[in-house]
Amino acid sequence: MWDFDVVIIGGGPAGCVLAEEIGDEVSTLVVEEDREIGKPVRCAGFVSERCIKEADAYESILKQTSKIVIHSPKRSVVVNTKERLFVIKRDRFDQIIFKRAVKKKKVEFELNTRAIGNDGNTIFLKSKDGLKTVRAKVVAGADGALSNVARWFSFPPVSKNLYAFQPYIPYNKEEVEVFWGKDITPSFFSWIIPENGIARIGLASQENPYFYFKNFLNRFTDERLKITGGVIPIGARKKTVKGNVILIGDAAGQVKPTSGGGLYTGIVCAKEAANAIKEAIFSEDIKRLSNYERNWRKKIGRELYFGMLVHKMRCRISDEGRDRFVSFVSRYKRLVEDNADIDYLSKIAKKIWRYPAAWREILHIIPPYRFIPLMIRSIFR
Repeated sequence: MWDFDVVIIGGGPAGCVLAEEIGDEVSTLVVEEDREIGKPVRCAGFVSERCIKEADAYESILKQTSKIVIHSPKRSVVVNTKERLFVIKRDRFDQIIFKRAVKKKKVEFELNTRAIGNDGNTIFLKSKDGLKTVRAKVVAGADGALSNVARWFSFPPVSKNLYAFQPYIPYNKEEVEVFWGKDITPSFFSWIIPENGIARIGLASQENPYFYFKNFLNRFTDERLKITGGVIPIGARKKTVKGNVILIGDAAGQVKPTSGGGLYTGIVCAKEAANAIKEAIFSEDIKRLSNYERNWRKKIGRELYFGMLVHKMRCRISDEGRDRFVSFVSRYKRLVEDNADIDYLSKIAKKIWRYPAAWREILHIIPPYRFIPLMIRSIFR
């Protein structure tokens, strides 16, 4: 009756990690619409050591850096974190996980194949060979920010989508740079991630993204460049399990609202999904998929909630407030450098809480004040 125990729609890191984790025990089909795993690249590729370790993708590292320059409209500060951070070759990162997954004895991949619809447990696929259907006990949507699986099964939406653009430019500096200002982008920030003699320069915004991106890019070059674009979903969906269907990674909105990074969070959630799927399949009780919802939220849900509060405040802060925040980082530089964590920003908030003078400054920098009690409850509950 069933062609596979699990059909995974999407062959990115989250989908491939899920396949790797279940593929020796559960028959699995991964459907990927692109011809090659990891391409095209739509990612800044700046991650923590924790992310590299979780993915076991050390061979994707291009360079290590702990130096970040933060620019507000009138001020700048250089932060040298104790945390080890890495610039990665993103397509290689994806391919490392894919090569492990495809070796699993019960995993099959269909590349250059689109999932175009569903009828309950039946998924309709379209490839160069034509149309076909597959039936599965569990359907996992790992198909990105604009998830078809989420749409087919009427999952609640993410809080918002940001739209990002990024080309490569010649660049000789070594530090990562972040630019933050209303004229840069009102709802997020822009970045420069250096490699060797080149850099990824990008920007994300909810409103007028290409307008802000072109204005920012013109600061550095007027050349015509190949530009990649993508969607960053922030604010996780309120539900990620429905019957025999689950969502993981960007499809679930499991993305850090503070940075737009979804690699670490997606991989963590894919492993939780694997545990729940195996439990549901082996027990023949599909209701046990709900354990995934509970367990991923227990692991990173609080952090994503905290990050969303930070994002909302960041959207409301004035340029004067941004300058004052950079000055604040300069004054408490040692505290920031010792406790910075790009995956768990709430850790540094807990440290700052111990310094009343620092919190008083924060209160005068970040409006509206109603967010402060929510932030405090989110980091200490």
